[in-house]
Amino acid sequence: MAHIELEYSNKELEKAFTDLSRMELSRKRLFANISHDLRTPLTLIQGYAEAIQDGVVSSKEYQHKYLKLIQNKIIGLTRLTDELFELSQLESRNKKFEFALINISTIITKLENKYRYDIENAGLLFKINAPENSDICINVDISQFERIFSNLIFNSIKYTREGEITVSCETSNDTVVFRISDTGCGISEQDLPYIFDRFYTPSKSRNSSMKSSGLGLAIAKEIVEYHGGKIWAESTLNQGSSFYFTIGIHKLD
Repeated sequence: MAHIELEYSNKELEKAFTDLSRMELSRKRLFANISHDLRTPLTLIQGYAEAIQDGVVSSKEYQHKYLKLIQNKIIGLTRLTDELFELSQLESRNKKFEFALINISTIITKLENKYRYDIENAGLLFKINAPENSDICINVDISQFERIFSNLIFNSIKYTREGEITVSCETSNDTVVFRISDTGCGISEQDLPYIFDRFYTPSKSRNSSMKSSGLGLAIAKEIVEYHGGKIWAESTLNQGSSFYFTIGIHKLD
C-alpha cells in the first residue's frame, strides 16, 4: 500500500514539475514576443521620425506617408499595452463588470451587424446558425461579453486564408453553448491543450509570419470564467478550429 502511495506521489511530483517547466517556457516565450513587439515598432518609429527631422524625407507627400506609418505603429503599441493591462485586471478580479439581461437573438443580430464586413472583407464567408426569435436570456456584462466574440472571431480571421467562419449557438440543459468555427490552418494536437494559457503562444501549428502576443485567447478565457462559464477548443491541423464557450441561462422567477 505504501509503495502504491509513493508511486502515486512521484507521478504527481513529475506532473507538477512538467507543468511548472512548461509555464516557465511559455512565460519566457511571451516576454520574448512582447519585447519584440515593443522594440520593433519603437525602432521603426525612431527611424521614421529621424528621417523627417534630418530632412532625409523632404517632400510633403513622403512626410505624410511616414507620419501615417508612425501613427499605425503607435496604434499597435497602444493595443498591446491595453491588452496587457486588461489581462492583469481580469486575473486579479479588479475588473468591474456590469451585468444585464440580454436575449440571445439580440446578441446574434449584433454579431452579424458588427462582424460581417470584417469577415467578408477578408474574403471569407460568414455563416450564422442560431435559433430565431428565441426568448432565452443570459445575464452578462454586454461589452465584455462582446469582447469574447471579438477576440475569437478576429483570431479566426487571422488564421483563415479561405473558406468560412461560422457563429452558432444552442442550448444544453441550463446553459447556452456558443461556437465560433473556421476553416483555417488549425492547431496542432501538441499546442491545443495550452492555447488559453496566459503565457502560451503556439509556434508550430501557426504560420510563423503571423506574430501575436497570444493575449486574446487568454483574455477571452478570463471573461468567460468571470461569467461562470467554460471555454475550450477543438481543432484539426490544416482543416480548421472550433472554439466553444458556455454561459448559464437566466431563469425568470
